Amino acid sequence: MIVNQAFQSLSHLYPAKVSLMRVGQKIKALRKDRGWSQGELAEKVGIKAQNISRYEKGHVSPRDSTLAVFAEAFDVPLSEFTESLTPPEIPSLDPEIAEYMRAIPTLSQKDQEAVKCILRALVTAKKAQSLFAS
Repeated sequence: MIVNQAFQSLSHLYPAKVSLMRVGQKIKALRKDRGWSQGELAEKVGIKAQNISRYEKGHVSPRDSTLAVFAEAFDVPLSEFTESLTPPEIPSLDPEIAEYMRAIPTLSQKDQEAVKCILRALVTAKKAQSLFAS
């Protein structure tokens, strides 16, 4: 629950369709944009609806060949799913921190969630400090 709250507290920093979305989130967003159910998408790509659910929840990642099928079904370029998942450049960000930010997508899901919790705690502490200082 704390991890979900941390993610939600950071989600306002990035619009829903930026490249930071994981593949499963992209699949879900594209599916919903078209008004398709998981079953409908499953029929279009020729896989089980259960697998669509597993992809969208981030339990498993589709193979490259499956991503190509999704790209065709959604009529989007394959790069929609395969482009680098790096955060946008933030000009005032310390270069070392920026490098760590770019490495976050290479971490395991568990480690990414830990990063979110740490960032949330630091940002929340700073906000509280600012509130009490005024």
